Amino acid sequence: MLRIIFALLINILFFNCVTLSQSIKLIPIDRFHVLDTAQFMVTYDVDIVNDPLNRKKLETDHIVLLIGRKFSKTYSQRIYLADSIYTVLLKRDSNYPSLTALIPKVEIFKNKNLQQIIVTERADDPDPVYLYEEPMINFNWKITNERKEILTYSCVKATMAFRGRIFEAWFAPLIPINDGPYKFCGLPGLILEIKDSTGDYAVKCTSLHKLRNGKLIKKFDIDYQTTTREELMSFMRKIYKNPVAYYKSHGIDFCTFKNGKVVPWPPDYSWPYNPIELE
Repeated sequence: MLRIIFALLINILFFNCVTLSQSIKLIPIDRFHVLDTAQFMVTYDVDIVNDPLNRKKLETDHIVLLIGRKFSKTYSQRIYLADSIYTVLLKRDSNYPSLTALIPKVEIFKNKNLQQIIVTERADDPDPVYLYEEPMINFNWKITNERKEILTYSCVKATMAFRGRIFEAWFAPLIPINDGPYKFCGLPGLILEIKDSTGDYAVKCTSLHKLRNGKLIKKFDIDYQTTTREELMSFMRKIYKNPVAYYKSHGIDFCTFKNGKVVPWPPDYSWPYNPIELE
């Protein structure tokens, strides 16, 4: 039997239903295996334009980059905190709130020894967590002579094209770490800032810490569904193009009251799909 989620006003419908249907799948994080111990922790603020037709509406995320000798890991602090609460409440058999945010739902591991990237990505709540691997990327950076200061560090500008976007990055040569947020790496210094030419994604470092006691780089032990990057992108495009049909296939109908009647969600409704990797 279909579960009907409804709002009372048509203008609230489009806000609440999108939020509800794009709730982020939470996972228990008390079971894991350790890949490495981080020596550095870098935090970044991320501004995201999800809808290119509504550029004034930004979604903000806070991401963490843990850097060890063998592995590094990038993850969303917002999702990690929600997972932490979910894990505690799950043990108590208590109700737990959902996290509704239009942010990249990924964890990215760089395996330095194998020159490999491992990505885990959550679709929307009814689906599993997906996992795919790809070789470490040669970004073909072009280093310029431009400089500016970020967090007291003198940084150098570099540019490159990557999967449908043109990126501008600022790296710190005095921090000799060949890494950065998301999949970005390959510069002679830590990437402290990166954005694409449209302004859809803007990432800026807010803090950098050398960890005296280290911090575990964990990969959570859950039942991942293995896929490829191309298959996952195709699947996500289908969800965003026709979310009504997608959720109906999971037994969920989105409706509202209009003129005293239950009115189903418009079948031709779609979400803007604007991922960091367009190709």
